Amino acid sequence: MKSTSEVQILLMVIFGLLITSSQSLPRAEIEVPPESSRPYLVPLRRESVPVRRHGKIASFKTSYSGVISVGFPKRQEFRVVFDTGSGHIVLPALECGSETCLLHRRYNMGASQSASMVNMDGSPLAAGEYADQATIGFGTGEITGEFVKDRVCLGPAEITKADATDGEQTQANPPCLDVALIMAIEMSAQPFKSFGFDGILGLGLGSLALSPSFSFFDVLTKSPGSGSHHFAVYLTEHEGDGEESEVAIGGYNGKRLLEPLAWSPVAKQDLGYWQVRILAIRINGKTLDVCKDGTCHGVVDTGSSHLGVPAPYDKEVAELVTQEANDILDCRLVDAPTIEIELPGGNITIYPETYMRRLPLREGVSVGSAKGVSMTAAEANGKQVGGEQWFCRQHSPAKRLSADECE
Repeated sequence: MKSTSEVQILLMVIFGLLITSSQSLPRAEIEVPPESSRPYLVPLRRESVPVRRHGKIASFKTSYSGVISVGFPKRQEFRVVFDTGSGHIVLPALECGSETCLLHRRYNMGASQSASMVNMDGSPLAAGEYADQATIGFGTGEITGEFVKDRVCLGPAEITKADATDGEQTQANPPCLDVALIMAIEMSAQPFKSFGFDGILGLGLGSLALSPSFSFFDVLTKSPGSGSHHFAVYLTEHEGDGEESEVAIGGYNGKRLLEPLAWSPVAKQDLGYWQVRILAIRINGKTLDVCKDGTCHGVVDTGSSHLGVPAPYDKEVAELVTQEANDILDCRLVDAPTIEIELPGGNITIYPETYMRRLPLREGVSVGSAKGVSMTAAEANGKQVGGEQWFCRQHSPAKRLSADECE
């Protein structure tokens, strides 16, 4: 039996956001913003779903979801994935009667006095006008929905005394924004039927959304009193004893840091993804050919459970990290190479206990994707996709710059 590089990990993410030139900057030229004194912390719940091949468990898909509430005066509560790889808030609509939607809490627009239908560009829907619709893909699935603008608040609908204070950081006044969202009237079975979360809160850049009013992060950064224009994600496999996963909005939680922060500029921000230049990829010190031409970029995606490598280099990476399991029952304990990803401003080192799947593969079972990921030629040029294992033991926040600084 063999083990291979699937993501079952201890995940520690401090994810910040720096938009600047795609050119490599020396560490000294990257302005490091101060820590926000009071980011709003949203606890995240980890959920793993088995992936079966030939009736046997081959790997696990993992999600981390937190609670938001929508509407006024009575807020409707939903559990969502905070996804840096997408640009919209998506919730199942009350009108969606499919089996997938019925498994989740559904958004009732009629119950909210602050809700109004909008067009795809965010403009109000005129009386008698038909509502716009759009179909949006999410990895293995898709949704079809209509558009509404409503009040979206982080955290639960009702703030309890226990929620109101978390140590020195007040949680009594969660951020609330008037933002356009997508009411899903159709949702595919995968991945939405498999997981317990209701929807998605996209944290991608504004250009990834249909229009600026749909981008939660864009609306947040333009809102008065929004605090620091950062968010940070801390993910861990071992929850309990104060180590719960969380997303910090409006800064980062300094209590989660193990070492000083490293910063890397965001490249090609017009595409809407949080992507960074990759200067080199090394496995056990050996530099691979994949990024030697200087065109590599990696998308930092909190909604992905995997590390994506473009063909044909994926086979080389798999061969270098695959090890014989022999009698080992947990592949995270195997003696395997380290993976090092060199970025402007710092390196990410990924250890076997981070990138290895837990269960050894049975004979004849593989975890690779024959379908792969479809991209245009421009999108696919040297692009990696960094899922959970990018963040393990790494800290890489940054700041949002004004438009004239992003040339």
